[in-house]
Amino acid sequence: MGSVDHLHWDYYISLTEELKEISRFVEFTQSNFKTHSIAFTRLLLSAGSEVDVVAKQLCKRYAPTTKFRNINECRDTLLRHLPALPTIETTMHRHKLNFIPWKEWESGKNPEWWTAYNKVKHQRNANYGLANLEMCLEATAGLCVLVGYLYPAVIEDGFNAWRLELFLAKQYRRGGNLLVSTKWVLP
Repeated sequence: MGSVDHLHWDYYISLTEELKEISRFVEFTQSNFKTHSIAFTRLLLSAGSEVDVVAKQLCKRYAPTTKFRNINECRDTLLRHLPALPTIETTMHRHKLNFIPWKEWESGKNPEWWTAYNKVKHQRNANYGLANLEMCLEATAGLCVLVGYLYPAVIEDGFNAWRLELFLAKQYRRGGNLLVSTKWVLP
């Protein structure tokens, strides 16, 4: 697409391209989840920041006159309008990894990767180790889910055109209606 209309989609794709490049040096396996680096720091900060922006945009869709200051305010609004959000599972077929990045929202808590993002953002010197492979993958998976909700027409029109090779959400629901099923998840 490459347009302002899909700016956040393009940014998400850019982040996944960076992850693909990193996968040449660090294998994406659970045994490497605690591996941390400057590259993972940059990715975690980028993904977390984009999650914040996209979450606020989604909230504006449902409450256009409300000012959303933080993720906690977004959580309440998003769960009210997208109750299936905490159950959306993403998969990385090539690496045989699955994530449910928003599952903690079911219990009123923020995801561990969101907490890591904030700790790294505000006190990087004390929390550098939190910028690791696991938190980067979870944060990018969280962004994948939100971007899918932000651009449902892109998903409905055929996700395969985007040639996604890392994260794929297994299904999206708007209210009780299934937007996308596993049929578009690449093998």
